[in-house]
Amino acid sequence: MERKGAQGRFNLARDNKIHSALDQVRMLDMPNSIDGEAVIYRGQAAFDGGSVFRSSWKMGQLYLTKDKLLFYQGQNRIREIQLSAIQDINVLERNWVPGKKTLQLCLIEQSGESRRKSYFSVNDAHSWRDHIENLIVKEG
Repeated sequence: MERKGAQGRFNLARDNKIHSALDQVRMLDMPNSIDGEAVIYRGQAAFDGGSVFRSSWKMGQLYLTKDKLLFYQGQNRIREIQLSAIQDINVLERNWVPGKKTLQLCLIEQSGESRRKSYFSVNDAHSWRDHIENLIVKEG
């Protein structure tokens, strides 16, 4: 029997506001600035470093500064995207692991004649897109 005015079921992914101890330690280890630029937004992410024919996900941290988006795996900078080079940004539902689709950021960047797509699986992809678009608009 459902009570009137009940909130419904608890959804851990949506309703849990308490970070685990591991998440808190990760947040403390994240830098506040990179290359002299303040980090505006950051979080755990997976980057698809593969090709059109085969994806190759790498787990790490994604950082947004006023000029660039950076993906680190440990201390290694794996991917750097200048915001000025981004031509399009979308949120798509794509395969992450077999049988599991997630919302992902798809960034299309243009540099001269070369065009490249990058995919990032992040928590709250729409929020990441909004933060990046706001910075692109401010600079443009």
